[in-house]
Amino acid sequence: VAIMVFVGLAAASVYYATQLRFNHNLEAFFPEGDPELAFFSRYREKLGEGDNFLLIGLQNRPSVFDTAFLSRLKALEDTLSGLQDVKNTRSIVSAKRVIKTPFGYDRFPYIHPREVSRLPQDSAQLYQADWLRHRLLSQNGRATLLLVETRDVDREEGAKAFIQAVRDLIEQHGFTDVRLAGRLVTQV
Repeated sequence: VAIMVFVGLAAASVYYATQLRFNHNLEAFFPEGDPELAFFSRYREKLGEGDNFLLIGLQNRPSVFDTAFLSRLKALEDTLSGLQDVKNTRSIVSAKRVIKTPFGYDRFPYIHPREVSRLPQDSAQLYQADWLRHRLLSQNGRATLLLVETRDVDREEGAKAFIQAVRDLIEQHGFTDVRLAGRLVTQV
């Protein structure tokens, strides 16, 4: 009898475990009427969501400093920028450095993807930029990050559709060694 009760409870717990759903809305963690919720809401209005980012890690061997790879990265970033749910994108091909000139401050690209002769100098400049090194570029130069800031995609179906569209674009641009991370990925 004890074994049958145990098997019944185990079967019921397996069923209910499959019914678990995650709520990714941070407001749901506050009790109704909690004054901290009002503070959190004001903070979020002022500073934004803060978790609406998709991180796309792309690897290339022997290095990301390859004109074909960088051209595909630029094309992928441009295509992703045109998606309805994308606010902004950042990568090594779109990063710019600010330089003071006699006419004021001007922005120049760190990397010139189509100019093979400039790649050694460009890669050295990227590694010297503290804010880029280890954020958008791996230490060994074999991986880079494409950061995608998204609009609020709350529904699970919307997140699934967006992530699938991103995966399709990544494949269309010829990338195979890819990692995705971010809130939208966990919702899928």
